[in-house]
Amino acid sequence: MYIPVDRETKFRLPVPNEDGDLREHRVVKCIASNREKIFMAIVTSDCVYIWLAYPHLLLCTLRISAGDVIERGTLNKAYWNYDSSHIVITTSRNNLLIYKVLVSSENCYNLIDPPDVHFRRSSQELFLRGPRPSLSLSPSIVVNLAASATCCVPLREELFVCLRNGFIHHISWDGQVRAEYSIRLSAVPFAHDQLQSKPEFVTDQTVHVVDAVYAPLVGGYCIVLSDGRAALLTSSDSRFHPNSILGVWALNMKDATCTDVNHKFRLLTFGCVNGDVAAYHLDDADGSLVQTFRVALKVQNGPDVANRVGNVSGIQVLTNGGAFVAVWSAKASTSNGSESRASQLPPTLAVFTPFGTQTWCSLESIIDGDGAPSVSYTSVDWGPEGYHLWLGRSDGLAILPMARSAALCNPIMVCLYAMLAYAAVDQDSVKTLVVAGLRGLAHCTLPAGRWKIFGNESHEASLMVTGGVMVWRGTVGTACYDVDSSREQLRFYPLSKKLDNHYASFHDLGCRVIMMSSRSDALVTFDIDGRIMMYHLWLKGDSGEDSHKVSDSTFSTHLK
Repeated sequence: MYIPVDRETKFRLPVPNEDGDLREHRVVKCIASNREKIFMAIVTSDCVYIWLAYPHLLLCTLRISAGDVIERGTLNKAYWNYDSSHIVITTSRNNLLIYKVLVSSENCYNLIDPPDVHFRRSSQELFLRGPRPSLSLSPSIVVNLAASATCCVPLREELFVCLRNGFIHHISWDGQVRAEYSIRLSAVPFAHDQLQSKPEFVTDQTVHVVDAVYAPLVGGYCIVLSDGRAALLTSSDSRFHPNSILGVWALNMKDATCTDVNHKFRLLTFGCVNGDVAAYHLDDADGSLVQTFRVALKVQNGPDVANRVGNVSGIQVLTNGGAFVAVWSAKASTSNGSESRASQLPPTLAVFTPFGTQTWCSLESIIDGDGAPSVSYTSVDWGPEGYHLWLGRSDGLAILPMARSAALCNPIMVCLYAMLAYAAVDQDSVKTLVVAGLRGLAHCTLPAGRWKIFGNESHEASLMVTGGVMVWRGTVGTACYDVDSSREQLRFYPLSKKLDNHYASFHDLGCRVIMMSSRSDALVTFDIDGRIMMYHLWLKGDSGEDSHKVSDSTFSTHLK
């Protein structure tokens, strides 16, 4: 359960060479975090801001010139590349703006103490901890399209771009449109299941995709159409060739506005026009999308208030699948003056458990009654580990600090980096304990109570554990992602030596492992492509020292 621990903090977004309507510059259109939740991109009509997720520091500001706004349109949404090396911005006209992200290892916001000892910092709390990289954006490519882009899905090698004219293109990060994989929505067969249902087609040529998200563990792309219907695009081809695509309708969904996916529980969540939030799961019997729940916003001691909210404008699922958050737009007012005043509500935000139980609503909290014009939330995204909510408002940026129940993932250890995410013990003698958090790992000899941690902080910072840890024949094994080289790997560290990459054995993987299990000399992994891989492990002597080897997979299967 996630609940706020304080009021939201508002941040002013500076505008270089500020001129014109100041309120227009402050409207946040999109908030997008990179895959590791390290950087946050804030998009307004003509500016892009890159913030450090924690501590909250502004790293870069880019403003589009007035001439470019006229030529290419105002900015809409931002999407990060897989390795955060590029960021793409959609515009109101027929363009995609791709920028190269340049990150320097040199820290920014360095405070220099004065010579006078009375003015120097004496407490460690006054020093900024953690990396504060210098970052800049460099224009890379402008992609010209036949129509404006409504949404994108960033993948490792390409972009899945949905256009307002009903086409869906596969565009590489260097701007090349792969025409052989272009999809026309009216040519895609849609059915109610994946077995015996008769397919049908979208006949209205004005219908297009307004929101999309990639759901590899469900089996394809979840899309929302402009007429309110929602579907899952599946394919027998991993590249989604147009001739192999089948759309599966979300049953009884007629008013969807936005979508996101819960990878942990394989749920597709949708925001609706009437303010409801719905979730669907895949029926294993016939491959249909069946409704799991549909809930409405609840306000204690004020049921009439909940009836005045508008449609769901954004929905975001926490990376670990433990919660999701939804924001609502202001309800459209009518020509009647009294009804127009009645529709004015404070910004509306609610947090839910994965299966639809509402845990908190902003309409039940203390509201600042400063007499300012009514504002609304325009976008939302989770910060690292869910401890902050980044909120885009019609009057700027706000960050809401969050706390979560210890029962959600017990035990919890709050430290400088992150909580404990994985743990394992030696199954034979129960003498070794290994734990891992967001970055790095550590192991302990239980009889002596002696811990070993990374001596090199850069080695720890570059190791992101993704699939778990294990203890095997005098080694500590982990499925991880190497941030420095952008590689998915299996690593093995010997227990008898210090924790250092110099003594580790590496085995590169094709894609990210999210779960693994070992028994004897066999290791089984499950990756994001839905594949189960089985490996054989053995020790091989080399010059008197043991090196740890992983054979090629002896068994592989693909789940759909």
